[in-house]
Amino acid sequence: MIKRKIIFKGNQLTMYKAKKNIKHIYARRIIEEENLWYWDNHWKGREIATSSRINWQEFHHCMLPLSKVLGVISSLSPRQEWNGNLRIAEQQIRTGDCGTIGQFKDKAKKVIYSDGYDDEIWDILNGNKIQNFYMNLMYPDDKRFVTIDRHAISIALGRQATDKEHSLTDKHYQFFAECYKEVGQELDLIPNFVQSITWQAWKRIKSAKQ
Repeated sequence: MIKRKIIFKGNQLTMYKAKKNIKHIYARRIIEEENLWYWDNHWKGREIATSSRINWQEFHHCMLPLSKVLGVISSLSPRQEWNGNLRIAEQQIRTGDCGTIGQFKDKAKKVIYSDGYDDEIWDILNGNKIQNFYMNLMYPDDKRFVTIDRHAISIALGRQATDKEHSLTDKHYQFFAECYKEVGQELDLIPNFVQSITWQAWKRIKSAKQ
């Protein structure tokens, strides 16, 4: 059972407060942010799957299935903005290398060599954020999965999260995910829609303050 309040990095955080903060940012959305971000980029993954052929000798210019494309994107997503994430994912697929940290590239290669089943890719990704990101991209209508990144944490906290607060235990991740799930239920939205809409609104609000 997920607790209604936690001690997060030395401070108490209640689910009531976190949900209130999420709903506050959701209320400040603009029409352009009321989109189906994960559905839109699910289809972007399909475009990459049909257009990006692997130039590795052992694959002989074959195309990857959607699950592997989205697994590669997810494995390379840490520390990347979305457009950069797509760029290096396509580079990794075509050439077997890209400009990011070795451990992320190693996961991407394992995904490419995998059988492409969800449970195998899940195990390869081996991290709450990138596992949930994969499932959100692969199955945008599935209510079980929520991507909790540094933006989602900041939104729930009601302020910019510190570097220390970007690191979540499994229990912390479940707590924040449950906050977005409950807000989604209250707003009659799929939880990843709440997360993606508030993420876009949060970035816009932050940029306006700079």
